[in-house]
Amino acid sequence: TMLSRRAAVAREPGQSQPTIYKDIRDLTRARRKLVRDQTAASNRVHAHVDRLFPGFLDSKKSGITAFGPASLHLMKEKFSAPQIARRKPSSLTNTLHSLRVHHPDEVAAQLIRLAQSALPPDPSRINAQQRTLSACVNLYETYERTSLEMRNEAAALLASTPYAFLTSLPGISFVLAAGIAGELG
Repeated sequence: TMLSRRAAVAREPGQSQPTIYKDIRDLTRARRKLVRDQTAASNRVHAHVDRLFPGFLDSKKSGITAFGPASLHLMKEKFSAPQIARRKPSSLTNTLHSLRVHHPDEVAAQLIRLAQSALPPDPSRINAQQRTLSACVNLYETYERTSLEMRNEAAALLASTPYAFLTSLPGISFVLAAGIAGELG
C-alpha cells in the first residue's frame, strides 16, 4: 500500500471507528443496492427481448452470450426478429467481429436463422418496445459500470487495511472481504 501510494488515515482523532471502515461499509452497502437494481433491470430486458425476438438471450440458440457486449449492442438499436432476419450477413458479421465474438460469420448465420424462425412481434408495437428496450439496456449498463467502479474503490480501500489478507483465502473475493471489513470495522 505504501509503495503504490494508496495509504490512507485509518482513524481520525477522537473517532471511535476508523473512517476507512465506514467508507468501505458505505461503498459495499451502496454497491449491494446497485446490484439488486441491476438484476431488476436485466429482468425487464428479458421481458422486452422475449416479445421482440424470442430465444435471443439463450446462448445455445443464438450463439451470443446474454448480456455480453455483442448482445447489449444489438439490443440497443433496431432490434426485433424481423429486423435481424433482414440484415445482410456480411454487415452482421462485421458488427460481431468488431465486438470480438468468436466465429462471427457462423454466429451471424445462426442469428439470422433464429430470427427467421422466431415468432414475429406485433408490428404496431415494435417501435415502442424497441425504445423501451433501449432505455432498459442503457440503465443496465449504467448499473453495471457504476457497481464495478464502487467495487474497485472498495477494493482499493480494503488494500490499506489488515482485512486485505482475507482475499488470500480460497473463495473470498474483494467484494466479500470488503463487506466483512466494512461491517466489522
